Amino acid sequence: MKNTRQGLEKFIYTGVIIFIIIDLYIKMFAQQFDYLYYKLNKASYDVVAAQVMEKREKTIIMGKTEPLLTYTEILISYKINGLDYVNRISKYPEVKQFDTIYVAVKNGNKEVRRCVPYVISERDKKLLFYYFFIIFMIFVVFRVMNWLVILRENIVKTYDKSEREQIDIEKYVDEKKNEIRRLRIQLHIGNEEKNIVVKEYEDLLKCKIHEDFIWCLKYFIKPDKRLLTFPFSGLTEEGFDFIGKTLEQRQQGLPDEYYVIAVKNNYCLCGKVRDGQIYSFSRGLGITHTNYLDIYDFVFDELSMCSKSSNVR
Repeated sequence: MKNTRQGLEKFIYTGVIIFIIIDLYIKMFAQQFDYLYYKLNKASYDVVAAQVMEKREKTIIMGKTEPLLTYTEILISYKINGLDYVNRISKYPEVKQFDTIYVAVKNGNKEVRRCVPYVISERDKKLLFYYFFIIFMIFVVFRVMNWLVILRENIVKTYDKSEREQIDIEKYVDEKKNEIRRLRIQLHIGNEEKNIVVKEYEDLLKCKIHEDFIWCLKYFIKPDKRLLTFPFSGLTEEGFDFIGKTLEQRQQGLPDEYYVIAVKNNYCLCGKVRDGQIYSFSRGLGITHTNYLDIYDFVFDELSMCSKSSNVR
């Protein structure tokens, strides 16, 4: 597609330039070349006066309604040694009908050439300007079109890349969901579901608890001490007082809709009432996002790190 477009551009650009060169040659340069030829072979020609009997435009290429390419032809009459001659020539486009001009007639075969320099008229100068302007505009249009095509290709590539990334993200989320299902089955094996009063915890926290975290409480809470004990390293064996730590962090600026689920070196990991996602909280940065989709994602990550640490040992 790209090669076809570039080939078409070159074809149009070359065609326009060839047309302009031919038209300029017919209207201006041919006259000057004819005069230069006469100057180089001046001894072979006689200069005589001639009268323009007729002037007309001849069509070379016809357009749909108007001629595209034309040249000027004149009919002249002149005398040599008392004999009358008539000839048609195309090297005097600037003359008018019935004008008297001078022409160079070759000795012997009566070949007629221009014998005076051709002076570029104001009309010719305007024509030159228009043609250069046309060439420049065609160049600009093609460059802009090429730039737009490249821009479109880049947009399509970006869209395709974004689409592939979205597919990868959806695939990653599906894989995570499957891992979380397996994890939920794995974690509650050997752990009886405990009877807990969710409202009691919510009253102490003064906020709702997300249903995913309620699942963790049912299997990994010591109801009598309100200590959360996950079956992996990184949290104390005695358990984690998530209510006490939440109330403590609220004194440090933790918003009411968050509750602490784990404590790291300089920050806390928190659940949120509405979406169940895992956020980070510190006094310096406040609430920030993490890579965890939900509590299961966090638990799975902790188990993975625990497994790696065991393998290293």
